[in-house]
Amino acid sequence: MKRSTRGMLTILIALAGMLLVNPDAYALDPPHNSYDTSNGFSMTCSSCHWDSSTSSTPAWLTAPTTTYTQMDNLCMSCHTAGKLSDTSYADIGTHASVNTSTRYGTWYIECRTCHNPHYQQQTTNYPTDPTVNVVSGTVAAISTAPGAAQSSITISGAAPSPNAYINYMLIPNLAYPQRMYRISANTLTTITVRGALNTNYLKVGNTFAIRYGKFVKDTVTTPNSGAKQVMFFNTTGPNSFGTSTVAATATAVCQVCHTKTLSFNSAGTGSVQEGP
Repeated sequence: MKRSTRGMLTILIALAGMLLVNPDAYALDPPHNSYDTSNGFSMTCSSCHWDSSTSSTPAWLTAPTTTYTQMDNLCMSCHTAGKLSDTSYADIGTHASVNTSTRYGTWYIECRTCHNPHYQQQTTNYPTDPTVNVVSGTVAAISTAPGAAQSSITISGAAPSPNAYINYMLIPNLAYPQRMYRISANTLTTITVRGALNTNYLKVGNTFAIRYGKFVKDTVTTPNSGAKQVMFFNTTGPNSFGTSTVAATATAVCQVCHTKTLSFNSAGTGSVQEGP
């Protein structure tokens, strides 16, 4: 057998093996995956990626770019009130001078500058940081079934405020941080998520965690300061949007870009009440 033929067979065998394993292992993170159907549809690769030889031209590709860039038109093709049932993620103005002010000139930041549409990097890429978990505790019971639209766990060792963590990410077993689910409701003793829980990676007694998510990248390429590490674990505190009590090594998602603002700047100077 020729070497080239053997090589091709090896590749085909490897691809066949990938298709035979649990497809959940290669799933995108929620809510951009096929397991989260809360909006009446599921996300697949073809929702954003298209093949010109087999698919018709998507509307976002030819939409005007007077308000959004072409890539932001792609994001907005789903993130509209007419398509998302959760309107808190719909029709959001991009981070640009047209939506803030021209105090610092004319500028525009695309959605993909700060957001990774495929993976919840903040949820998985800081496994040992002591502040990454918003809530953690022990799984006391599991309620799920194959193909379930919603599942839940009963918890102990934690008392999260009722419905305070809707749309946060639940990691049911910290031994597998890539296995996460979007929270749809919570009580003091239960956490409900969208989709079926994979019990191959979840048992009673496991340590669970709630993390913030939001598809924020762990490294953002800033307009003026190059690539900067980002740690975005909650709505307040040092690893959040911003704080005035940090050094020049700020990792808050707003501060890594800001070099001219009076507040939330990359030097960590100024009070957050001083202005934009």
